[in-house]
Amino acid sequence: MKSVQNKKIKVKFECLLRNEWLLFASTLERSPFPNTAKGDHDTKRYPIVNPENDAPEHDFI
Repeated sequence: MKSVQNKKIKVKFECLLRNEWLLFASTLERSPFPNTAKGDHDTKRYPIVNPENDAPEHDFI
């Protein structure tokens, strides 16, 4: 019975690790601003840049 409980705990832990990894990996999208793909742009931390007037000095590829 104890080995079954240990196995359940191990599976739960592996699921938590996988979820954390997916959350981390989803933040690595190639975007100049975090979370812009989801549409919630934080204008206080990351002001919207007008490319004609305020072009950034480096390109985001």
